Amino acid sequence: MDPGIESVFSRMNVQGNTASGEARQHNGNIHNNNTYNYTLPQRRSDETLREDGRNKLLLKAAAEGQAPRIRHLIRLGVDIDHSDDLGLTALHHAALSGLEDVASILIENGADVNALSDHIGTPLHLACLKRRSTVINVLLRSRTDVHVKGRLTATPLHCAVFANDVEIVEALLSRGTSTHIQSGYCDDVCRQVFQNGTEIANATPLHVGYEFAPTSLMGSLLRHGSSHSCAFGWTVPNLVDAAANRSKITDNITSVMFAARNRDSEVLLSCLREHINVNICNSSGWTALMYASSRGRYQNVKALLDAGAHIDVRTSLGYTAVILAAEKGHLQGVKALAERGADVNLSQNDGWTALHCACQEGNVEVVRLLLEIGANINSRTVEGSTPLHIAGQEGHIEVVRLLLEIGADINSRTVEGSTPLHIAGQEGHIEVVRLLLEIGADINSRTVEGSTPLHIAGQEGHIEVVRLLLEIGADINSRTVEGSTPLHIACLDGHIVVVRLLLETGANINSRTVEGGTPLYIACQEGHIEVVRLLLEIGTNINSRTVTGGIPLYIACKKGHIEVVRLLLEIGADINSRTVKGGTPLYIACQQGHIEVVRLLLESNADINAQTSRGWTALLITLSEDHLGCFSALIEYYPDLDIRDQDGWSALDRAIDQGHREAARQLRERGAKESEFSRKNKSRKEMREEREREINERQERGRKEREDRKVKERDRLKRTKR
Repeated sequence: MDPGIESVFSRMNVQGNTASGEARQHNGNIHNNNTYNYTLPQRRSDETLREDGRNKLLLKAAAEGQAPRIRHLIRLGVDIDHSDDLGLTALHHAALSGLEDVASILIENGADVNALSDHIGTPLHLACLKRRSTVINVLLRSRTDVHVKGRLTATPLHCAVFANDVEIVEALLSRGTSTHIQSGYCDDVCRQVFQNGTEIANATPLHVGYEFAPTSLMGSLLRHGSSHSCAFGWTVPNLVDAAANRSKITDNITSVMFAARNRDSEVLLSCLREHINVNICNSSGWTALMYASSRGRYQNVKALLDAGAHIDVRTSLGYTAVILAAEKGHLQGVKALAERGADVNLSQNDGWTALHCACQEGNVEVVRLLLEIGANINSRTVEGSTPLHIAGQEGHIEVVRLLLEIGADINSRTVEGSTPLHIAGQEGHIEVVRLLLEIGADINSRTVEGSTPLHIAGQEGHIEVVRLLLEIGADINSRTVEGSTPLHIACLDGHIVVVRLLLETGANINSRTVEGGTPLYIACQEGHIEVVRLLLEIGTNINSRTVTGGIPLYIACKKGHIEVVRLLLEIGADINSRTVKGGTPLYIACQQGHIEVVRLLLESNADINAQTSRGWTALLITLSEDHLGCFSALIEYYPDLDIRDQDGWSALDRAIDQGHREAARQLRERGAKESEFSRKNKSRKEMREEREREINERQERGRKEREDRKVKERDRLKRTKR
């Protein structure tokens, strides 16, 4: 919500440099993170340095205040406006270090006083930011442009205001600096710059002052005509009249909003004395009262309410001042708003109230205050969450305890049917789960999908929560709508510790889902090898079938989990088991193109010629799906090349149809017989391409004929006119 002015200025060091004499050197860059270090060759005179070396030496000399060397380098013809990677020239460095004598030498020899670093600005920007008053005087005498804007630093006046230096502010204002100038140039540019991340966007110096400066400095700005209603966002001289006619200014943050965020309440009071409209809001619907409430400036909250601020106004997202105060945990702000009649049960667009927000933050005192002044303890968000759901989700045990003591509905359900116990278990908050169970939460409550808290905790792998639920008596074999037990769910996500605990506690190892999947089938499907091994060790049915006839080996082959496949084969899984449609593990591995699984199955003597209900073999499906690597593996095991599917197609027919010439050649070499179709030696793909070429040729001929007719018609008309 904030325009980000503080994030820019606060990371720029504004303390002066106390070094002096030839040893003077500024303390690094304006962010005060590191020191410039221009590496120069040793034991060489300035005259023998190349041009680039001299230029670097000039920057170093300017930073360190080496006036004689600077004069010497100038005589050697150095580029006086040479800049470093940040775009800083020697004059920038002199300004940064506060070296007025160096600045004078550079300016006398033609240094550009308005040299602009793309991000940081001119030497005047740096001098103002670092409070180098003597350098500022030198620059102002040289008629430097006081209105130039830096991408991050706006104008020199912005920098001076941030540095809290009244004398520098007065000096700039005496030179005609506009107090209304903003960091954008026009409406379109302002919008584009702000959207692309310019950090101080279009704030005026007055805005910066209200955000950071003491009351004493504000007087200087106001005496020179700064407008309290000059809006953040557009270059507008005065919006007071507009504010009188409407309460919303598109895309703007006014000075009263900046003042509302200032820690010094006197700054806001000085603004309010101008009798401006305190209910102006920006494009997001934020008012000054909301900014004060969000920042916890409760004195400013009181002042704004005294000035007529509307207390229950909503932002575009539905936030009110009391919601913002509660969200940030500002107890005094909530209290001040409540005393003036703020409706604590108003909700955001998503249904969140101030109580929901306070519960999310875990601020017990704010929660208690809201409950004391009438907050609805069982209010629901759009998704059906109550404050108890939110507190449980975040694990705020004291807030949960307070809500339960006051009488929150312990088994309230969200739209999806989740109770606070579901939510706390999902997040693994064991103490919250224990408290809810002690108070009487339904341990086997079900969501819309039929999941119990045990399902949810097991899904997330929260072993301690699972153990607690089992100790209290949770139904270990409860089923979801799809028939999944907690064991199925734990196997699905590979939580082996949870799986082991469930099995030790008596979970049915061969329970089936609606589709017939066992925990082993689910673990094989997901490739959780250790879970598979554990289930096999306990003694599950290795060849149990789903309703479609698939066994664990089949699904492992389909998914390409080769280590699971190898383990199942070692334990004795039926390598040639068939689904309802006749598919085998080898067939499905070939269909999916899992070549390593195919090789393993072939090495384990899988039936290479097994046919589906449609007569398809592993070889036929491999060619149809273009898995030529699998084809090469299969052909080495001498499959029956004369087998045909129910449509009469052989492997050679498929190879020709798919355009696999090399595969067709290998099949012929191994004795595959050509059918009437294969003797045509054209695949359907080739014939389709021929038809497409013919169609394109006809269309092209038609286009040319139409163009020719147009040309002839134009020629005829020309002859007629003559």
